[in-house]
Amino acid sequence: MIPIAVLGIATSTAFAAPPAQQLDKTAWQIVTLNGKPAEGDARIEFARGQISGGSGCNGFSGTYARHGDVLIIKEIIATQMGCGEKLNNQEKAVFGLLGPNVRLRFGQGGLLYVNSGKHSAVLRRAATCKSCNPPPVPLPLPSLPGTKWAIVTLNGKPLSQADQGDINFAADGLSATVGCNRMRATYRIGKVEYIVTGQFISTRMGCLGEVDKEERILGQLLADDPWMQRISKRNAPITLRLSSGANEAIITKRD
Repeated sequence: MIPIAVLGIATSTAFAAPPAQQLDKTAWQIVTLNGKPAEGDARIEFARGQISGGSGCNGFSGTYARHGDVLIIKEIIATQMGCGEKLNNQEKAVFGLLGPNVRLRFGQGGLLYVNSGKHSAVLRRAATCKSCNPPPVPLPLPSLPGTKWAIVTLNGKPLSQADQGDINFAADGLSATVGCNRMRATYRIGKVEYIVTGQFISTRMGCLGEVDKEERILGQLLADDPWMQRISKRNAPITLRLSSGANEAIITKRD
């Protein structure tokens, strides 16, 4: 994970429509940024004091507190993948909105107007929220340090290079790959078995086709502090689901 100050989303969950001016457990598609149409999957979600979403390229997460029409957004971290000049400029505007003094105003037709002083955006309420209702995590779960895991699927699809994907946990960090770049990060186990990562780095080889798409999914998943769920039966090889709500991986422990 990369702090934005240093810089540079499995299945959607349908949810009941919240009150018109409720922010918690809501999702918003970014319609315009600084008066220009937003491109890609640019969205922001609010759930249980956590903010998450995507710039149209990289994913991000952090914390927020609402005081009337002011948002205090802190601890923003994001993946750091190259996006091309146009999306890079859009991303700077999105991240420029995520600060400690953000004004918001609810409008007609499910719109939300957001202004940080230097940047402004118009958001439209989305019908699905990817991070609002993570399921409970069953126990027991294995100890991670010193274990190696094969990536079986990402977002429900087998890897294009089936024997190349892995996530390995050491006492002082984790590493992961889908067969191109290797990502490394520090980690700790947070409350309710969330993997909380930090100091996210990666090699920077050019990856092509499906491998490039898979790498982006894996990077965003690990950067979004995924929760763990054991889905294997007692006498079967240990299999875990890692999910951020937006992205998901099924991994199986290697001998």
